[in-house]
Amino acid sequence: MSYEPNATIDQVEAYPPTARSLCEKRLPALDVQLEAAVDIVKKAYNEVSSYDALLDALLSAPIQELHKHCALLPGVPVGPMLAKPTKSVQEVLKRLDGLRFTCEFKYDGERAQVHMLSNGETKVFSRSLLNTSEKFPEVPLYVQESCKETKVVDFVLDAEVVAFNRETKQFVPFQVLSTRKRTEESAESAKVQVIVQAFDLMYLNGKSLLDKTLAERRDLMKKNFLPIDGKFQ
Repeated sequence: MSYEPNATIDQVEAYPPTARSLCEKRLPALDVQLEAAVDIVKKAYNEVSSYDALLDALLSAPIQELHKHCALLPGVPVGPMLAKPTKSVQEVLKRLDGLRFTCEFKYDGERAQVHMLSNGETKVFSRSLLNTSEKFPEVPLYVQESCKETKVVDFVLDAEVVAFNRETKQFVPFQVLSTRKRTEESAESAKVQVIVQAFDLMYLNGKSLLDKTLAERRDLMKKNFLPIDGKFQ
């Protein structure tokens, strides 16, 4: 007597106990399958934040292969990892007990996801995935200048754009940065000067780095992007 390997839960109930146990081993619970499917779709949308691209991929490929059709590429904004506030330092230390972690400055600026395609085209996106390339035309130029000597072909770099006083070498509060016009002709004509504070590298030379650890991504960022006084660090 043979049993269907892809039997449904209803069919399994009609089988003898031995057959039922065999089929249950082959069939993960429905809630587990749904949870896995949700995680797959969330990951795909975070990497390619376009409903059109996501739906096209879901209609043309099995959900298990969604990652092959919805993967991070320069030019398309990535869903940013955002900070979550907590009540105390003790709560943070309790959650991270025994784990390796890093502490950083909270820059008083504006999030900037800087993309460069292999053809040299550049784009800048905000934390809400809006294209802010015209607002900060100097930002991609500063980043390109920083990797000029390291043979970088394309990249996606996460950074913070902060108002900066080049004479005093000090950051300027966000209230000043917020006065920056929505469009600027050039860095020279802008009344509010900025500096790029890079903190993560998500894509480099044709490869997504999202599956690498933060330490590995930081290492690649520091090797390929060099500091420039008053422009990039």
